[in-house]
Amino acid sequence: MSTSHKQSITLKWFTPKRILAIVAGVVVIAGGGTAYALWRKSQAAVPTAESVVQTATVQRGNLQLFATGTGTLIAGAEATFGFDISGTVVEVIAKVGDMVDAGDLLARLDDTDAQKQYLQAQRALGEFTSPAAISSAELAVAEAKVAVVNTKATLAYLISPDVVYWEERVADAETALKLAQVEAAANPSADADKKVKSAEQLLQVCKNYLAQAWLDYWNDYVPDTFLTTVTEGREIKKQVIPPSDENVAAARANYELAKRTLQEAEWYLTAITTGTAPEGATGAGLAAYEQAQENLEAAQDAIDATNLYAPIHGTVMSVGFQPGDAVASGATVTISDLDQPYQLEIYLDESDWGNIRAGYPVEVTFDLLPEKVYIGTVLSVDPGLMSTSGSAYIHAYVKLNTEIDMDLPLGTGASVDVIGGQADNALLIPVEALHEIADGKYAVFLLVDGEPKMRMVEIGIQDLIYVEVKSGLDEGDVVTTGITETS
Repeated sequence: MSTSHKQSITLKWFTPKRILAIVAGVVVIAGGGTAYALWRKSQAAVPTAESVVQTATVQRGNLQLFATGTGTLIAGAEATFGFDISGTVVEVIAKVGDMVDAGDLLARLDDTDAQKQYLQAQRALGEFTSPAAISSAELAVAEAKVAVVNTKATLAYLISPDVVYWEERVADAETALKLAQVEAAANPSADADKKVKSAEQLLQVCKNYLAQAWLDYWNDYVPDTFLTTVTEGREIKKQVIPPSDENVAAARANYELAKRTLQEAEWYLTAITTGTAPEGATGAGLAAYEQAQENLEAAQDAIDATNLYAPIHGTVMSVGFQPGDAVASGATVTISDLDQPYQLEIYLDESDWGNIRAGYPVEVTFDLLPEKVYIGTVLSVDPGLMSTSGSAYIHAYVKLNTEIDMDLPLGTGASVDVIGGQADNALLIPVEALHEIADGKYAVFLLVDGEPKMRMVEIGIQDLIYVEVKSGLDEGDVVTTGITETS
């Protein structure tokens, strides 16, 4: 299926271009003749008493290395898909062969049930945003505010207004300090450090005032506020009875609950009046409202699912249903993008692994257009070999560089030559003249005054016949290619 050089080509590919490749191996431009004729004319025998030295003259020419394989025209993109739900087909808009764009409607299912579910979900959501529902939410906010005031007053009576005030100021200062520390860690700077320091100082001031408020509470507030009359037998005494820890804890809890209830009531009111809840908002009412929103979205999705849209641009290759069919979810439609320039999937023999890489140029001859050669580029090469029937192949993808003047069907076969190396106007010698004297080190025997002298050379690409010489020789030099014994 594949060879490493242009000159080795199977019989089914005989064209004038390929016959020339078989005869010459490369096209060498020198004096208007072929490389083959030039080499034959340049060979001269240098007789000695016992042998004839075969020679060749260094000439300029063009050398190309080819990896030959087969290919198949493929879609640039392909999608096989179907409805996401089951149902009855009521309309098929696209038919096989139609060109469609991404987003085009292809077919529809009966959406009667989906429309009913959507109306129910819409009504359910509307109950959360009706005028009466909004008024009820506003009333809940107002009542929550009253509860905050009352529970705070109760706590203030038990531990004094000053203590409540400075406890809240300490809490605010602690929050401000945490924010300043986070900002300083994220964006270190002298200004950020200064803000942290100021926040620390403010917190300490608030703590000092709170400590003083507690002293005043025990020294002044408790004796003044909780002085009661106690009767012991016939004797009446006055006694200070401060609030119990349990009463204070209950008052604190009621105050915190009232504040959180107010916050959730405000979040809920914002959500039903604007349609969007603040970030981090919570609450049972809010959760119910958001569930109603999700139900409506799901109902809309169910309606959308009864419509089948094209996911890509391309040609409709198959449609697996017609109006009246009951279908399940699954892949029943195929769309292939056959836009030009065309792409091909190609296979080469594993021996050509060194002659193909992404970006290499290629020459493509389609079976339906055997007289034309199109230029393309290797898009990608699989990193591993593909095995079939005990043989290993290189698998790659190719794209033509330009559009062609004919629309070809998917699966069209082609012959592909990957240009694995190219040297233009290069110095060329026959491979017989080259000698490897060490790993990667090469030499030739250059005729100087009729005597062979070893010359080190740097080589480039080579095929079965010719070698590119990058340095060490000049055009017109004569090198030996072997010795023929004579009688």
